[in-house]
Amino acid sequence: MKMRLLTALVAAGCFSQMAVASLVTTGSIVNKTTATATLTLNQPITLENTLTPVEGLKGGASTPTLATGLIANGNLKIKETGATAHLALNTSTPGNNSFVTYATGHENAADYKLEYRVYPKSSDTDYIVTSDGVYIFSTNNVNNFGYTVSAVASKLPKAGSYVISVTGGVYNP
Repeated sequence: MKMRLLTALVAAGCFSQMAVASLVTTGSIVNKTTATATLTLNQPITLENTLTPVEGLKGGASTPTLATGLIANGNLKIKETGATAHLALNTSTPGNNSFVTYATGHENAADYKLEYRVYPKSSDTDYIVTSDGVYIFSTNNVNNFGYTVSAVASKLPKAGSYVISVTGGVYNP
């Protein structure tokens, strides 16, 4: 029994070595070529998007300019220290239309319709059109991207609770 086990172990050892190349001691390597590649390891980015409504807004108030139509301030930032990227904001819907929301409990009621747009605070921007709208992005790598949200009508809708949202991300050129 011991002899069979020993024979089996020796045979298994021999078979396991069959796939390994053996050392050749003669010949040479000619026509050598070398390939190189640059490996880029990207740092993972975690975004934080804050949106703060302006206090003291009154339903029906006149909003003839962007400044008087200001309804919220926001900031899109990278949480990792030292990380930068081309930060991007969805500033309008497909077709370059304004975002629309209605006061809670008044869906599709014209008097409670709030139309708004998002505007970056930086002028160093460019834009790209995607399936979900227009994104304005920073032309330089930055770690934060401030923005404002303004109503686009000549006056605010009737008093109520309105939920607005802004989507941000990273533009990958």
